Amino acid sequence: MLVSKPNFSSILCYAIETPEHKQRTLRPSSQLLPNISRILKLNKVQEVIFGLSLLSSSNEELKNHAGQFVKHKLPDLLRSYVDADVGGVQEGGLTDVAIEVLHRLLSHVIHGPREQVGVGDDQVSAFLETLKKDFPKERVPVVLAPLLYPETQDISPDNLIPEPSTPSKIVMEDDLADLMQEIGYSSCSSVEDCRGTLVQFGVQDITPAAVARVLGKKSTYEFSFFLLFGLPYSSLDN
Repeated sequence: MLVSKPNFSSILCYAIETPEHKQRTLRPSSQLLPNISRILKLNKVQEVIFGLSLLSSSNEELKNHAGQFVKHKLPDLLRSYVDADVGGVQEGGLTDVAIEVLHRLLSHVIHGPREQVGVGDDQVSAFLETLKKDFPKERVPVVLAPLLYPETQDISPDNLIPEPSTPSKIVMEDDLADLMQEIGYSSCSSVEDCRGTLVQFGVQDITPAAVARVLGKKSTYEFSFFLLFGLPYSSLDN
């Protein structure tokens, strides 16, 4: 899912901050995100994630509109999730979303500025309790554990870094493209960063086929996103 990618925010912000001169529909306004939601048929979760992503924009006007959009949409999303625990599954629930998306949402609810969250303490507490039912301590994902159970966490940062000797050549050839895409463009911002990423994950003896897969997935991913927003791929310099 596109919204679960680590570089989603930077790509979304770039697409909206630098539209083609003939593209007028992506200019910051109070109707920008509602229009995007209507055209792309976003569900409740996707609406909030789009808004949260645009809070990283360098355009202050766009950030302000995104903040108001999230503040308006977030209470309804949390309410539907809590109510679904009692009355059944509803559209836009959180039971099937990617863990990365849930982590971003949960981080905003817990640590976001109160004036941007727009949700009362009682609703936040009900939301957390419902999440704990779906993710009890014994099977909570590691990225959610510090947020849901901060009082019981004793995870060493070293345990979150993969052993450099574990990946095999076969795993590298099959998964290198997915790995680089998940880490995001920062992994390739310089030769040193790229080398450091490969060393950290124990990637060695890179084959031409693996390099081709990385480049092919990067090009396909960028092309699909900019096509979605009506931005010609040829406008990109690299």
